[in-house]
Amino acid sequence: MESVYGRFILKKLINWGIHYEYAYPLKTLIIIAAILIISFVGHYITKKIVIRLIAMIIRRTENPYDDVFLEEKVFNRLAHIVPAIILYRTIEIVFPGGTSTIKYITHGIDIYITWMMVLSCTAFISGFDRVYHSLPVSIETPLKGYLQVFKIICYIIGITIILSILLSISPFKLLSGIGAMAAVILLVFKDTILGFIASIQLTGYKMLKVGDWITMPTQNADGKVLEISINTVRVQNFDLSISMIPTYNMVSQAFVNWRGLEEGGGRRIKRSLFVDIKTIKFCSREMLERYGEIELINPYTTERIAALDEYAKKSSGTSPINDVTVTNVTVLRHYIEMYMAHNPFINHDMSCVVRQLQPTAKGLPIELYAFCVQHEFSEFEAIQSDIFDHLLAVLPLFDLKTHQDVTN
Repeated sequence: MESVYGRFILKKLINWGIHYEYAYPLKTLIIIAAILIISFVGHYITKKIVIRLIAMIIRRTENPYDDVFLEEKVFNRLAHIVPAIILYRTIEIVFPGGTSTIKYITHGIDIYITWMMVLSCTAFISGFDRVYHSLPVSIETPLKGYLQVFKIICYIIGITIILSILLSISPFKLLSGIGAMAAVILLVFKDTILGFIASIQLTGYKMLKVGDWITMPTQNADGKVLEISINTVRVQNFDLSISMIPTYNMVSQAFVNWRGLEEGGGRRIKRSLFVDIKTIKFCSREMLERYGEIELINPYTTERIAALDEYAKKSSGTSPINDVTVTNVTVLRHYIEMYMAHNPFINHDMSCVVRQLQPTAKGLPIELYAFCVQHEFSEFEAIQSDIFDHLLAVLPLFDLKTHQDVTN
């Protein structure tokens, strides 16, 4: 069926003296050229004028989030749809009814528009991911895995529509046919499906978030979580290597999350000094006076000396075993308590205990149980080392020695 425009151009060409045999194909070429020119003009106006105007407005706004969608080229991809729509509509007008060739062209345009819509949607999802990632709530509740699923859904919908266009059948009939291939689909997307379910569990139960320090021996991972996606969890180890752990493994295998160290306000110190049992003895008055020169325990030693003097007035015995005597290891424990109480790197709102454990073949363990305010690995280790360096150095001041195996 010839359109009004086609008949008009054909009549003009014949009036200009061109034979019908040549005028008809020339008419078709003129129409196609006109359609292409109109589409090009529409694309130029959209991309060079409209998109630039939108970009200018977005860059002048104070809201930084709209710039993200501009950088992800959401508007640029939408601009590609405009000339395709113009081409589609003009072909329908100029070639009503159409030939088989025109139908193939319109199908190609439909496929192009569908694919550009898919790319525009995925670009929008990527932009939303960047915007959400910049918000503090993204640390507690990462959405990267869910957004990846939305991208997959967009691709599935797009591919389904394209196949329905190529096969000239309804998308719903095509989907019903795909249902018979569910087993194959489950096999192909097994890791993705398992990862998606695992990511829901990880975020829903707050088992993991970006920035957490985790230890997973089975995956040789010991470091901070950089990213949680639908398929992998990316961890930067303390040696700066990167471990890529399948998301499903995070719920099927054991791992340790050290987040409680930061949320609890301190990182635990639990280490023992092994005192040589042979050096433990009762303190005389002279020993207490010497220990009293240490400022931190001067009030304590003064109190113990006064108790000894009071006991000496009431008793004529010379045995050191009585209810007011103390041992040098007792004074040491009191000193450690006072030393930790005055240490600015210890969280004093949490437990701080100096206790004596059961004696072993390696001596008497004096355990220090406290919490350091520093969570970072290197700073924590430095503070812990400084504490025990100091304690090892003060042992001789209390007439004590550490146990040390004698080797030949």
